[in-house]
Formats: sequence, structure tokens, C-alpha cells
Amino acid sequence: MLSHRGIKSALAVLLMLFLLQACRHKDTVPPPPNFISEAEMELPLPALPDTLRAPEARAAFMALHFWDALDFSRDPRAVDTIFMEQNFANYLTVLQVTPRDGVEVAVDALLCNSRRSRQAAGVVDFVADKYLNDPNSPMRDEEIYLPFLRYLERDTTLTEAQREKATWQISKILKNRRGSVATDFSFITSEGAKTTLLKQLGADLTILMLYDPDCEQCREISGQIIAATLPA
Repeated sequence: MLSHRGIKSALAVLLMLFLLQACRHKDTVPPPPNFISEAEMELPLPALPDTLRAPEARAAFMALHFWDALDFSRDPRAVDTIFMEQNFANYLTVLQVTPRDGVEVAVDALLCNSRRSRQAAGVVDFVADKYLNDPNSPMRDEEIYLPFLRYLERDTTLTEAQREKATWQISKILKNRRGSVATDFSFITSEGAKTTLLKQLGADLTILMLYDPDCEQCREISGQIIAATLPA
């Protein structure tokens, strides 16, 4: 039977062996789940089939398969905001040259795959809103954001309030789409007369700018527009 001193000695030896074992394997410990190496920060682009020749078809294929290398259900990068923002910006450069029907198919595929994880879906929705809907985003694009909203509108995993918000946003976008006639509205002129946009402006092409008079940047832009329209 070991004495008290013998037990202490045995424990000391075991502790030393444990520490030596830990140091021996220090370099082989895997990184934490949220660690992303520089090489993994950008998704590899999908290989384009040789049969695709037309630029529109190649862009549509690239957009549809852009996220194939990311497993939204298990890959920790799918919930990393920095990673998703960087790759979403690259994704948008592809969508910008993709035909409208191809954009809708690609966006549906992205959002459907992201729903494999509730957290990943939340990150994708957040990044899409930030890049495509934020007025201060240099990549803001309502036409590309529209298929995102249409998916959210019918997504039964969202709350009723979230779906109603998407419906409201869609209605706003559809009022003044590119290439369409601006929605008419009434307003009071600086002289105090009530009129409408279509009655007040009879030109075939009109630039309409709504801004805060106290906004310094807005005043600067307004001055540039006026200077550009003045006859030389």
C-alpha cells in the first residue's frame, strides 16, 4: 500500500507525463471552429463547362453555382460575417452581369441552401440587406434585391411580421423601377400651390432628386446637377 508521500510522488509523475504529452501535441491541435485561414477566405469559383459559350449563359452558370463549395449546414464560414460579406461582394459582381431570369434562379438557390441552418440564413439575409438595400452601400441595387425580397415574402420559416415587411419593401420597389414612368404624387410648390408631378413637369425625361435641405453633401450634388444642365 502506497504511503501518503508515495501517492504524492505518483501524482507528480503523472502530472509531468501529462504536461509532456500536451507539449508534444501542441503543434497538431486543430484550430478553433471559427478560425478561417487567409486561403479559405474566398470561395473557389466553379468550373465553367466548355459547352457554354455565350457570356450571359456563362454568367448565369457562375451565379447559380457560386456557393457550391460552401456547406451552409456545417461549414463555420457560413456564419462568419466577414467571410460572407467578402464573398457576397464577389457574388454581386457576377449577378450584375447575369440576365434577370438567371439572377432569380441563382438567388433562390442561395437562399434555399442557406436555410439549412437558421443562423446561416440570418447572416445571408443581413448581408443581402446591407449590400443591396442600405442607401449608403456602393453596391445598392433594388433590382437585384427584389428576388431576395420575393423569397423572404414566401418563406414560411420567417415570422408574419418579417414576411409583411418584405411585401411592403417589394411594393415600394415596384412603384419606380428602372425604365418605368415615375409614380405620380402631389406636393406643394415653393409658391404655395398644390400640384402633381406629372402636371408640373411636362418634359419627356426628368431627373427627380429628393433630399434634406440641411444636408451638405446633397447641396453639393444639387449644385453639380444644375451646373451640368446649364447651356455651355
